[in-house]
Amino acid sequence: ICELRICRSTSFPPAARRSYYGWLASMAQVLQEELDPDAPQFAMEVPPPPKVPWKTVGMALLLFTMGTTLLLMGTGTFFRTGVSAATPLLVLGSICFIPGSYYTFMFIQIFRGVPGYTYLDIPSYDD
Repeated sequence: ICELRICRSTSFPPAARRSYYGWLASMAQVLQEELDPDAPQFAMEVPPPPKVPWKTVGMALLLFTMGTTLLLMGTGTFFRTGVSAATPLLVLGSICFIPGSYYTFMFIQIFRGVPGYTYLDIPSYDD
């Protein structure tokens, strides 16, 4: 209360006080209008959920199962006959299994909703 009396009596003459407070009130109104969260410039549309690239999911699962099958067949062939007969199966199995398991893991994480995994990280065949 003391500070208010000092301000009224010594700091500003009444005309200056009125113009300052009028200016302050007008600035507060301008800021309120500019920062109004319901204003149209702040209206945001919620993007639609991304479409699931089903062809890519199918290809990832196909590569994963083919790679697993070829690796298991190559391992069985290796123990039955030897390295020379198992090498083609192991190489083809590795070529299929590595990308298939990677993308299958990515899709599982996306379907589970783990943050940081999105459909944008995966090349799509559905374009």
